[in-house]
Amino acid sequence: MHKEGGSGAFQHAVTRWRGFGRNALYFFLTGLLVAVPALMNQSPLVYTDSGAFIGRIWSLEAMTDRPIGYPLIMRAVTWQVSLWPVVFFQGMISSWLIFEVLRQVFPRAKAIWRIHMVLLAVLVLTSSLPWYAAQIMPDALTALIALVLFLLFFGKGIAPLKLGFLWIWLFFLGISHLSHLAILMAITGCLLIARGSLAGRSFLGQLSWWKWSGSLALIVASVLFIQGHNARWGYGRVLAPSTDLFYAAKLCESGVMYEHLKRCCPTHHHPLCEHMDQLNTTAMFFIWNKDSPMKPVGLEQVTASKLIAPLTHEVLHDVRNWPLIAWTTFTATLAQLGQVEIGSGLQPYREDSSPYFHYKWHLPHELPFYMSSAQQRGALHFEMVNHVSHLALLLSILILALYWKGSSLQLQRFVVVALAVVFFNAMVTGGVANVYDRLQARVTWLIIISATLMILYRYKDRWIAGEDSAHEAEPS
Repeated sequence: MHKEGGSGAFQHAVTRWRGFGRNALYFFLTGLLVAVPALMNQSPLVYTDSGAFIGRIWSLEAMTDRPIGYPLIMRAVTWQVSLWPVVFFQGMISSWLIFEVLRQVFPRAKAIWRIHMVLLAVLVLTSSLPWYAAQIMPDALTALIALVLFLLFFGKGIAPLKLGFLWIWLFFLGISHLSHLAILMAITGCLLIARGSLAGRSFLGQLSWWKWSGSLALIVASVLFIQGHNARWGYGRVLAPSTDLFYAAKLCESGVMYEHLKRCCPTHHHPLCEHMDQLNTTAMFFIWNKDSPMKPVGLEQVTASKLIAPLTHEVLHDVRNWPLIAWTTFTATLAQLGQVEIGSGLQPYREDSSPYFHYKWHLPHELPFYMSSAQQRGALHFEMVNHVSHLALLLSILILALYWKGSSLQLQRFVVVALAVVFFNAMVTGGVANVYDRLQARVTWLIIISATLMILYRYKDRWIAGEDSAHEAEPS
């Protein structure tokens, strides 16, 4: 009797491990599909900022303008021997999260992997997803915030182990980029506000208070972690040591700084009053150009930020500037929503670049593939990619408008969360940082996946056996 019981438990454990192995292999292979541009390129794609993240894999030193979360993820998956596992992991986690969303939208579908493969094929061929998953940049993770938030707030029947992983993963998303943290704050706040209205409660359903508490606790933990890491490296308990410099540059770009100084310089002199004729260019110029009046030659970002901080705070606290700040934030958000070009910044980064130096210093065995890759030879072209993506985005917007009414409540919830991430990404990056297409294109695939899910749901009765009709109540 005991032997039979023991044998049955053993067989059950073996079966579970085999299932786990099959799932891991499936998501690894589909992850390769998601990150296929890196394989076609012969090396992970890089941006000019990639070098800073690569260097921190080994040192974990605090950065002046970014949190440490992404290098922590890279360190965990690379074992400090190769950058290939980074893009493999990004593709794999994207594939798995998309699969989990499908299980929520089509809870009774059989052979869900078939729908999953179709959806991945659409995204790989028409969206920005693969081009960001193949990059060594935290931008590859931004859109995943929508999938994780949907699963945590609206997911049904998710195993405790998966829930625990999702909360941990959301924490790492929050500490990977300051814009991620701002997006999390904005969406959590909007969900709390919506819960106060009758229509909002009907749409949100019965959300447990532990979900709200968990989200708020995670945001606080992310802030404290980032501040603690910066303090550990001597920068103080700040989210970013150069925040004031970056926002001052945005105030200059939007014209707010010019209007403030024009009004105040006659009675309250500031060194920038002598450079009024230079306050009509982009934020990128003020931060990175050696001739910037806010960053004299040889002055580091942190020092420049401390010098400009009093003026930045003065502009923000002057109520006379608030209408212009609100208006320029609004227009920048709208402009950022239109920045959908794929491939921005994916130019060659050869011997005089930060990515090259960090490859040479830390990964010399991968340098030959890096230098001979299509990107470093200038052989990457995005004209056709963008033509297809732009058409897909336009069709997706039309589909969302036409098919919204016939979709399920669970699907509508996903679409709302996805579009909220798209909008708040535009507000945070365009309104607070700078209007730049690579910062918005990183989330545009959420629009395409939303529309594709609506099409699949619209015609699900024709090809998904066992599904309920579109108007039947959602499962408990």
